[in-house]
Amino acid sequence: MRARRRVRLAAAVGAVVLSAAGCGVFSGHRHTTNDDPRELSLPQRIEQVVWDWEAPEGVRLVATVAVPVGVVVVLDDGFVALAGDTGEEVWQYRVGEDARAAYASRRGDYLAMEVEDPEDGALLVELAPSTGEVVKQVAIEETDDERGINGAFGRNVSDGVLILRDPFDAPALEGRSLETDEALWVREDPPECTAVDGPNTDTVASVVLGEVVLEGFSCTGGDDEDGAGLLGRDLFTGEELWRFEEVLGPSVPGLGVLHRRYDPLTDRHLAMRTLNGLTRVFDVVDGELLGEWEEQVIGVLEDGSVALHSAEHNQYRREDSSGELLAALSVPRGVNRSVYPVLVDDGVVSHGYSTLEPGVRVWFQSWEWENDGEPVVIDVADERLSDPEAAVSATAIPGAVLLHYSEDGPEAKEVLFGLA
Repeated sequence: MRARRRVRLAAAVGAVVLSAAGCGVFSGHRHTTNDDPRELSLPQRIEQVVWDWEAPEGVRLVATVAVPVGVVVVLDDGFVALAGDTGEEVWQYRVGEDARAAYASRRGDYLAMEVEDPEDGALLVELAPSTGEVVKQVAIEETDDERGINGAFGRNVSDGVLILRDPFDAPALEGRSLETDEALWVREDPPECTAVDGPNTDTVASVVLGEVVLEGFSCTGGDDEDGAGLLGRDLFTGEELWRFEEVLGPSVPGLGVLHRRYDPLTDRHLAMRTLNGLTRVFDVVDGELLGEWEEQVIGVLEDGSVALHSAEHNQYRREDSSGELLAALSVPRGVNRSVYPVLVDDGVVSHGYSTLEPGVRVWFQSWEWENDGEPVVIDVADERLSDPEAAVSATAIPGAVLLHYSEDGPEAKEVLFGLA
């Protein structure tokens, strides 16, 4: 059994950031690179906590991004990359109060930060996710006066293109270059519905996966029927690639179109969830509808099978695209039902607070065990995790399953655990 590795972030003082050729040197910043990156695969299963990492005092953890070497932690003053299997710091780019905004694609192949340099002015710095090296450094328009990234972090971006949606004003959707701040394309109005002849249309959501922009839209008021749909658009041109539409039936006064949620499951699979309704899964590259399920969809495995959480059977279930049941596992007692479990190739990772003992619990169950095998219970025993009201989330990253504990209040803390 491997001992847990506790990782501490080195003090970021007195260091100098490496700069691209022809650009000035930032003083008082911290930039280290990873000269020999080990690109890892997603975990097949987990057995124990192997490392933990806590955000430095006085620094806010904004988000985490899975990258080939493990995970990039977005702090309010920059990026820190940790190896997924050991938690060791492999590179960092921290610019303190000169950080203005940060961006990361959902699949972690694009990382960039807006920096206000005292000598060179506002810059957009793009970093290589595995090495932390500066890929590109471009002068941009002056940023606002607020210091630190905090809420200025965007995931609706890929290959230097930011997708903007304004829920109140036109345009409905816009693709904008981060480098030039120029609009590459603009859709002034929401998509017109073809299944429903409704006078009122609305763009309700946008998600970027790779080079595809997903635009959710709705239609109301036509012949007493509502409609809804999903468009796939080209990231660089905004051209419509494919669409899915449905008729929802008669309008209900005062309720509007039923709420929809759009959740990326993999680099190319998206779940369209409806309140008290079906969940549809799409391949966003070609727009293929893989299927629809009444149960909560957890994810899609490499073999194309779909994992579900069935409240009716109190099970995690794996089905093929035709709906044939391939495996089933009983949901452990104490699992947090308000969050989706993590799908790994060999099974399911769930978490919550045990009803029998204090503290966070993590359960791993293999698809091979069916209901005859007991879950592996992973005790995250740590004196820092004392608040049962704290937010706990989990996600799969290369090398581990990442557990994130976030506690607010006067003794706020952010702790990451790597399970492998």
